[in-house]
Amino acid sequence: MDTYKEKEFDKKFDYRLWVAILKQALPHRKLIFILTAVMVVNALIDAILPLITRYGIDKMIIPRTYDNLVPFIAIYIGAILVQFVMVFLLIDLAGRVETGMNYDLRRNCYRKLQSMSFSYYDRTPTGWIVARLTSDISRLGDIVAWGIVDLVWGLAMIAFVLSVIFVLSWQLALILVAMLPLIGFISVKFQIRLFKSYRQVRRLNSMITNSFGEGIHGAKTTKTLVREEANLAEFMETNHKMYRSSVKAAVTSALFMPLILLISSIGTALVLTRGGSLVIAGVIGFGTLVAFINYTMHLFEPISNVARLFAEMQNAQAAAERVFSLLELEPEIISTVPFTDEWKARKMNGAISIRNLDFAYKEGRDVFRNFNLEIAPGESIALVGETGTGKTTLVNLICRFYEPVSGSILIDGIDYRELPLPWIHSQLGYVQQVPHLFQGSIRENIRYGRLDATNEEVEEAARLVRADEFIQNLPETYDYKVGEAGNLLSTGQKQLIAFARVVLANPRLLILDEATASIDTETEQLVQDAMHKVLSGRTGIIVAHRLSTIRSVDRILLLHHGEIVEMGNHHDLMKRQGRYHQLYMNQFMKEITEQELAEGLRPCS
Repeated sequence: MDTYKEKEFDKKFDYRLWVAILKQALPHRKLIFILTAVMVVNALIDAILPLITRYGIDKMIIPRTYDNLVPFIAIYIGAILVQFVMVFLLIDLAGRVETGMNYDLRRNCYRKLQSMSFSYYDRTPTGWIVARLTSDISRLGDIVAWGIVDLVWGLAMIAFVLSVIFVLSWQLALILVAMLPLIGFISVKFQIRLFKSYRQVRRLNSMITNSFGEGIHGAKTTKTLVREEANLAEFMETNHKMYRSSVKAAVTSALFMPLILLISSIGTALVLTRGGSLVIAGVIGFGTLVAFINYTMHLFEPISNVARLFAEMQNAQAAAERVFSLLELEPEIISTVPFTDEWKARKMNGAISIRNLDFAYKEGRDVFRNFNLEIAPGESIALVGETGTGKTTLVNLICRFYEPVSGSILIDGIDYRELPLPWIHSQLGYVQQVPHLFQGSIRENIRYGRLDATNEEVEEAARLVRADEFIQNLPETYDYKVGEAGNLLSTGQKQLIAFARVVLANPRLLILDEATASIDTETEQLVQDAMHKVLSGRTGIIVAHRLSTIRSVDRILLLHHGEIVEMGNHHDLMKRQGRYHQLYMNQFMKEITEQELAEGLRPCS
């Protein structure tokens, strides 16, 4: 499934989708039931108040007698007080339902995102995901909670008003009922137009969210390439489309309510015309006519509310399509073996066997074909070669971030598809070229390796990889806040914290993906020392850019177009004077030249 191009729902009104939305509301059914009862009582009071007014006019004002004034005032005030309580309850309960639904949907969507395979994030822009988790989910919670308020009150009010007006005067009642088909016709027409407009607005909103994210994350690249004006022009093109679509939707929505009000006013005028003649003829009382005028507004208001609700549901359906397209996704990699307590206590030996592996990101573009490799427990190997040879892909396959198209990968002699996926990842330590740090303190970031670790264990892990040396020089030492993604620390400092995190986690399989590629020579020595310490006693796989950092590993594998073209330790490969020897010497001479240039730029003492 192409997640960037949203899943399309062909129906104008998708009942299946609304069933799914209502299922999400089931955990809050008690609150919804109470809210429904509150709205029925509220509608009943709204329907009774004009009758109380009618009684006051016909029985007290016109005959000029005030014998029942005190009971009349008491009843009227009592009804208003009950309505006050009902309004308070409806706002409180609707707010609870809305907040609860938003809470549940965000939790479910976040859990779904945590379960998705790497391939999902490879092809889905961040902005599309963020838009689902924020504005789209909020829209669903709003439409369910306040939709119940409008729908229940509207339908109950229509039922009560129709019952009363036919009892008061069937002639005037027929005038009002005759207006209903026209309102229904207008509502259906506007629903279709609003649905199309809101769907387009939601799509463009996701694109704008994604543009904001890329603009923030790529700020440095934008400035260094002097792309500010070009980026702004591209953004404004999308922004202008969003503006036009939003205006179109707003104009359509703005036309809807005035048309309903126009029909309501026509109905009121007809009731006044016919009702006035009935009052003069003595068929109905003046209080009844006043009540009818009130009921005219009371009837058309709930109808317009219900009609507006259906229009709003088109907007919500556009959001629901996007949220449920995420919730209905299935991860490409699924663990079928339960992660039981027995598995949690089991330790990995670290033996890896890759047999007849075939893999391709896209059909017809093979990365590996019939690839084989054996890694012994505790052995450290390095993967080297030019960019695009499959080094990181092989690591991701071993970690089961992706799965082979054919062939198998065995861990400790068992096909890893027969192992619990959480168990594999719990035995895994992964240090990237630029490790990700979470917002918070250094202590919290190291403790991510093992959440139950004590402060002493955290600090011991940092000392072991020599991260303690720079941490002690920071203003708040271990409580120093690292900033978003660790941007208040250097790359080398982030690497050392990542190594401390790995030491604390104590994994059996350690992956170092270009761990020294983005740091200076002085920091590189610290990282190398840390690397040797964390590799001790573990199976280690190192994706290396700097060949000087892997001279002590057990085996070096030189990859070329997804194949192992040379294999051996550093000493043996240098003696062969093959591809590895040439690659190493080229890099060595380049580093010497860079060092000489750097020394030549230093001021003389």
